[in-house]
Amino acid sequence: MAGGNAAGATTDSNPRGPVPARLDTAGAAALRFPMLRAPEEAGRSSPPSGRRLARPLFLTLTAFYLLGSSGRIDTPDGVLMFRVTQSLVERRAAAVEPLAGAGTWGGLVVPDRRGGAARFYPKYGLGLPLAAIPCYAAGRWLAPLARRGEADLFDAERGRRRLWYDVGPDNFREAFGAFAASWTNAAVVAATLAVVFLIGLELGFGSGGSLAAALAGAFATPLWAYSRTFFAEPLGGLGLAAFFYFALRGRREDRHASFLAAGASLGVAILAKPAHLVLLLPAAILLGGGARGLEWRRAAGRAGACLAGLSLALAAMLIYNQARFGSFLETGYGAEARQWTTPFWSGTAGLLLSPGRGMLFYFPLALLVALAFRRFAAAFPLEAAFIAACPLALLVTYARWSRWEGGWCWGPRFLLPAIPVLLPPLAGLFESFPGSRAGRAGVLAVLALAMLVSIAGVLIDVNAFHGWLHETYESRRTAFEAAGFGTSTELYRWSWAYSPLRRGWRFASPENFLLTQSLRKPGIVTAWFGIWAAVFVGQGRRLLRPGGSRRGS
Repeated sequence: MAGGNAAGATTDSNPRGPVPARLDTAGAAALRFPMLRAPEEAGRSSPPSGRRLARPLFLTLTAFYLLGSSGRIDTPDGVLMFRVTQSLVERRAAAVEPLAGAGTWGGLVVPDRRGGAARFYPKYGLGLPLAAIPCYAAGRWLAPLARRGEADLFDAERGRRRLWYDVGPDNFREAFGAFAASWTNAAVVAATLAVVFLIGLELGFGSGGSLAAALAGAFATPLWAYSRTFFAEPLGGLGLAAFFYFALRGRREDRHASFLAAGASLGVAILAKPAHLVLLLPAAILLGGGARGLEWRRAAGRAGACLAGLSLALAAMLIYNQARFGSFLETGYGAEARQWTTPFWSGTAGLLLSPGRGMLFYFPLALLVALAFRRFAAAFPLEAAFIAACPLALLVTYARWSRWEGGWCWGPRFLLPAIPVLLPPLAGLFESFPGSRAGRAGVLAVLALAMLVSIAGVLIDVNAFHGWLHETYESRRTAFEAAGFGTSTELYRWSWAYSPLRRGWRFASPENFLLTQSLRKPGIVTAWFGIWAAVFVGQGRRLLRPGGSRRGS
């Protein structure tokens, strides 16, 4: 399905060459995945009918994630990005106030060229601040409806949580604005998993397997934990997954509009974070392989449409750099952008296997992806090459950076954008589930372990945990240094004894969820949660009602 047109591929349009002319991609894949539909059914009818489930899937997951909101933005870089959103809406400017007590951390101070006061600009990409504008605007509209008794709802002084903005009763409007902005990643992650579902359909898998892969991503990966954050990586994952989907759809329909959307989606990933420019390499693999054998005008048209979509985001990024720092190429990271001081294999081991950030431990579902990948690669070699190249590109990029662990976060934050594109092979695994009892038990055991780790990432207050760990290290510095841990960062990177997976559970608390607190002080926030609870129940029933997941299979 992904390789030719809807009616069946010809030798010219098939990107894989060796597949006979009478078979398109889905037809070739069906030889290895018996559950796949025939190419005519997969290419013409199933994606349109199956796509109807994408909307209830998105709404169900958005509602679920919003019900688990902490109500706050815990990280300093998240607060700075929120302040950019706030400044764009309130003052039509990107300059913000630095964090109290943090000096100029997280950005650069730029002298006003017209002689005015110097301005502080955060170093982070424009993508997430822009994406948060609708949520922040909704918060501005809702905040005046709050009851007086809700004024201290966001106050975290009684807890162990350190925040970088005032959440007291006198600053309720800003605290509510931060709460509203924090809804963004709930919708972003939900949209990402809806796209994962659509990718499964485009590859020719049925609705059941594609839905199972998306739900596994929703509840058994770090994406769940990151739906509660204000980090930029989830938006990068959405852009990359959407690129994959539109590139597949463009090849099936042979329409330039889909390739334009693919380029724009990749641009979203880059606008979220400039370092995601490395994802252009996997994208080139998918687009270049898909154009193999095409007449040159068609190939050039596809490439041109994709570049046109991409250029919009690249232009926005360059203009944003120029407006802030007076240079198109200055991102604001300054000297940090040159701190490639970690030995490559040390950073690689850390990102894959360390107790504090190892992908294998924080994303156990990778075991099932590896199990499914061999058969998937035999059926879809080009797509498999793209999928494998995405985490590899990010791994090679970040392994040598001095802060490869990503600061105070959950798991391998910098590899998160690749997780969504690793999920589609699971659709094949779930559609041809292991027949043996031992095989089924193994798959279910990995799913259970992955879900347990994901729940830990949601329940544990990561910011409070790292704050405690830093204080513990300083109080016992001599002993830790003697054990080989030169900094508290080294401790949470490499120590199993102080791994978040082991020690973080003491920071699991109902106070990490605003819903439980709002029930004690009913008002607009409680009503807001009530609306999303109704959406969750209504859309969830629509999604999972008998026969619903089989529509389009």
